[in-house]
Amino acid sequence: MTELMAALRDASRTYSGRIAFDVKSLEIFKGDSIALKGHNGSGKSTLLRVLCGVTQLSSGKFETTTRWRKSRIAYCPQFGGLYGDLTLNENIRLMKRRIPVSITNRLFLDLLNATGLEKYRHVEIRRLSGGYQKLAMLALALAMKADVLILDEPTADLDQSHVEKLAAILHQASDFYLAVVIADHAREFLGLAKRTIELA
Repeated sequence: MTELMAALRDASRTYSGRIAFDVKSLEIFKGDSIALKGHNGSGKSTLLRVLCGVTQLSSGKFETTTRWRKSRIAYCPQFGGLYGDLTLNENIRLMKRRIPVSITNRLFLDLLNATGLEKYRHVEIRRLSGGYQKLAMLALALAMKADVLILDEPTADLDQSHVEKLAAILHQASDFYLAVVIADHAREFLGLAKRTIELA
């Protein structure tokens, strides 16, 4: 990893005077694969939203290179992200109107087939279990033609079998993306990351 793509410098975010996270230095390189770990409330989700450009820093700098600024980021939030009254296929078609999508992406197809989500592609999202709703969100993220993959608690609501299958699929993610950042409590994801960063 030699090409720097983005960096946080003396960066913090506060809400009503409460510190959400405070990071002295975090650098993301081309080919990076980072696992963020930390207890609930340690700032993992806020940090991911800053990396996506959804949330602004309260202080410090988020330095980005031209490559990062031109990169398309696939972001899967911990909650929400899909239209509940639409099926997975309909959500994908709707997204396709705005950004490039590839339903032949190998990670997308592997997720559908390995987890059994394939048979629920025509079921309204709101009618799926919490676990399958999470898998549908992940499938949508993997269907994007993206350069950077950012996932927030991807194993939430998944049973152990699906966690293991998802970990095996995402183990290949560094072959598809310039950088991967995953925040998760699951031990499986710490093994697939090249670096682990813990937020206190």
